[in-house]
Amino acid sequence: MARQENWATLSAGQHLSSEDGVCLMELVSIAAHERWSDHPCCTHPLLAHLARRANDATSDLKRAALAGLVPTLVWADTDDPQAYARIAAECTRVALAHRPTLVLRGLHDAAVRRSRPGDSRRHLLYRRGAAFRSVDLAVLAVQQCPQDVADAALRRMLSSAVHCLGAAEPSPVVQSGMTWGRGAVVGDRTRER
Repeated sequence: MARQENWATLSAGQHLSSEDGVCLMELVSIAAHERWSDHPCCTHPLLAHLARRANDATSDLKRAALAGLVPTLVWADTDDPQAYARIAAECTRVALAHRPTLVLRGLHDAAVRRSRPGDSRRHLLYRRGAAFRSVDLAVLAVQQCPQDVADAALRRMLSSAVHCLGAAEPSPVVQSGMTWGRGAVVGDRTRER
């Protein structure tokens, strides 16, 4: 039980084991009953990338609030090729509200264009590079704000990205009684992976 209490204290960076600390995505790997990793396969790769960046950029005081997204991140994955662009569009949209720059506007417009069905070859090229760079630049832009504003924007960015994949955050009541992982019980239904 003492070990589980340490999991509630999120810390920045990657950790070799839970005894060293735990970041948001490492907590997701625990909740999903996957091997210890900050790259669990249960979460969309770009969303996991955003979660790692948001975890590291959020202040120590506000980082624990990100743990509320764990049940949703366990199930936040899709094979939809436009998902990369939708996540990048959400991140740049949130960043634009705080730091309206031409670079972010261009990245946002490109992500919106890529989020529409089209040439799969272009989607492949986008998701291998530009999507990840768009997320990185959006997080970096928000980090330039005062820390309390940045913390709120990073949480909003991550929540918006989760919602654009069609995953809904569980209510706190369901969250407290939830068994996370594959075959997790959510309310009165079971979701198999």
